Formats: sequence, structure tokens, C-alpha cells
Amino acid sequence: MPLPLDRIHLIAPETLVNRLYELKAERERLLARKSGIESELGNDSSQIIDYDYVRATLGQLDQILGSAPTEQIKSLLHLIIKKICVENRKIVTIELNFDENTQKHFLGLAPIR
Repeated sequence: MPLPLDRIHLIAPETLVNRLYELKAERERLLARKSGIESELGNDSSQIIDYDYVRATLGQLDQILGSAPTEQIKSLLHLIIKKICVENRKIVTIELNFDENTQKHFLGLAPIR
């Protein structure tokens, strides 16, 4: 609970100055962290994947899911789904993750674990 302004004189000036320096240092740390995160986001090295490739790959999903044990299905879905956005209890978007490892699994170049 903040101290009322009419009682601020009860706090030693050194305490207020120390707190001000702490807050300033925290602000600088957060700004540096923000800058680093913005830099990371700016260095997006992801590749654009051809729509036909994604469509063909997802077309194999029924076959893969139909013959796999439950744990493998769960692992596969975790592998290909990056993020699900929900608003008002409804799925708005599903962001898929098709990195090199995912591509190998769908193309049959690596076994599903």
C-alpha cells in the first residue's frame, strides 16, 4: 500500500534516493532486455514454405494418425503445432511449425519417435 503524501516526510531522504536509484537501474535492465528481444525478433531466419508442400504434407496426416499409437500421435501434434490462438473459447488460428526436423518426419526420411 503506498504511503500517503502527507506522511512522506516520515521517510528518510536517503531511503527515497536509494529506491529511486533501484528503480532507475531496474528500468535500464528492462530496456536492455527489451532491446535484445527486439533484435532477436528482427533476425528472423525462418524460411517460407511452399503452400503446395504444406498441403501435401498435411494430406499425409490422416494416414500417419490412423496407424500410430496414442503417444506418437500426441508427439506428432506437439511437433507440428507451434501455437493455437483462442478467443471467446473458439479457435481463431493455428500456427504450424514446419522446420527441417518436421519436414523429415513427414517425408518419411526419419522415423516417428
